[in-house]
Amino acid sequence: MSYRILVWGASYNPGGIERFLVNYIKHFNHKKIIVDFVNTDRRPLAFSDQMKSWNSKIFQLIVPSKRKHIILYYRKFDSFFKKYSKNYDCMWFNLIDLSNITAVKYAHKYGVPKIIVHSHNSKYMSSLNSIGGIEGYIKHKLNKKLIDNYATDFWSCSPSATDWMFPNDLKSKVKIINNAIEPKLYMVNVEKRNSIRKKYHLSDDIIVLGNVGRLQLQKNQIFALKVMSELVKMNSKIKLIFVGDGPDKKKLLQKTNELSLKNNVIFVGKQMDMQAWYSTFDYFLLPSLFEGLSVASIEAQANGLPIFASSNIIPKNSIINSNIDLISLSYSPKYWADKILR
Repeated sequence: MSYRILVWGASYNPGGIERFLVNYIKHFNHKKIIVDFVNTDRRPLAFSDQMKSWNSKIFQLIVPSKRKHIILYYRKFDSFFKKYSKNYDCMWFNLIDLSNITAVKYAHKYGVPKIIVHSHNSKYMSSLNSIGGIEGYIKHKLNKKLIDNYATDFWSCSPSATDWMFPNDLKSKVKIINNAIEPKLYMVNVEKRNSIRKKYHLSDDIIVLGNVGRLQLQKNQIFALKVMSELVKMNSKIKLIFVGDGPDKKKLLQKTNELSLKNNVIFVGKQMDMQAWYSTFDYFLLPSLFEGLSVASIEAQANGLPIFASSNIIPKNSIINSNIDLISLSYSPKYWADKILR
């Protein structure tokens, strides 16, 4: 007798949620626990090859804009859940906010026995300078009060992620699921370090800072560029490597040019072999505005990298090593640069 789970929230981007899911699910007994996935994008899911190696099904559910085609939008969800809900013992929703809980509501409507809502963030990611951003934030606040009516179980990656996603009267029910990794997969690999540094002409006397994450507001990569601008004034043999992709890439490229950092900043896009990249870096730079619990910071610690991170975003349960320097974002980029060089 097998137990069947349908996972929501994975995307094409090999980011924190995707790596978290793979880190856990690969240890399941795949004969006893069947895990399938929903893909709501036309692009293939990150780690889809690994998912298929577990004999997982990947359902593609493409829904139209709710604003433009509201009837078809709900009809698509209703049709999907009517067809597949009866096949699953559990649906596991991995969310960064509660602005859209349509799928959770339909799981409840069609009687899925276990409905898990799992919080992976600690703040609203969209800009409040747009009508869509404000609308999403209001919906999150409203759904926060309603989520107990639809879900049966509540998980989060940290206490701050609990506070963000769930109301006070639910907090006693929330389980903290640590963003665990396998340290051996991220330990220093000198061969891989040498290979990448040779490819990008990074000689031994060049100091390499690394930043891993989606290129977007939350990760505050604009601030990282400002820090770099100060660093290169003091030492030209410093490079910053961004690993990841996202909506802010164009803006970051423009800022790189504005600050005359074209020769000091490298964008390498999405990467799968993170052991190689952490091994390439000499330091890890994490000036995020907020995090639920940064998987990248855990991976960097497993590698042994010294870390410079914003003091307001690292939950205590994610600090494992002593070589982490927490610095307030209220300090200037010049202050950060001086700290790093010291």
